[in-house]
Amino acid sequence: MMLSALLSLVLSIQSNTADARLVLSQQTVRWNISVNADTGPWETAVLDADGRERFRVSVIPLWAVEGGVTAFEIALTSADKPGVNLLGTRRMGEAAAFVIEAAELERGIGRSTFGSKRSFGIPGSGGNLLEVTVLSSRLGKAAGMCDQCPNVQELRATLAIRTR
Repeated sequence: MMLSALLSLVLSIQSNTADARLVLSQQTVRWNISVNADTGPWETAVLDADGRERFRVSVIPLWAVEGGVTAFEIALTSADKPGVNLLGTRRMGEAAAFVIEAAELERGIGRSTFGSKRSFGIPGSGGNLLEVTVLSSRLGKAAGMCDQCPNVQELRATLAIRTR
């Protein structure tokens, strides 16, 4: 088992971009984040050894057309294709591990199909992983035109990139 250096960054997200940067090498970097409708998306760059951006990791609130955050999308994009989520494509009515829905949080994230801890392989990185652990959430009522449907007011999670 490889030993990893652990660098812990605790981020209090007040803006749309985190100031933390990760260079892919033999280390684990962990971000503790809190995202809500007011802060907008959280994102940070993942750099290669030469200091160039290789990937971008984001947690993006997904809004109902009529209002309210109904889910959060975990996105991993590459520098050459910033609009393409390497973790997959969202499809209406299909559950995806990279989308954390209000209904999952309301039932209890541990009971969801994908659980509270989700791991994703990072394509072309030699087996590195993006791990997301949902810590807690704060829910409200009224998403879109549904007064009883849950909306996500805050999502707290830990994101980690484990390099090999």
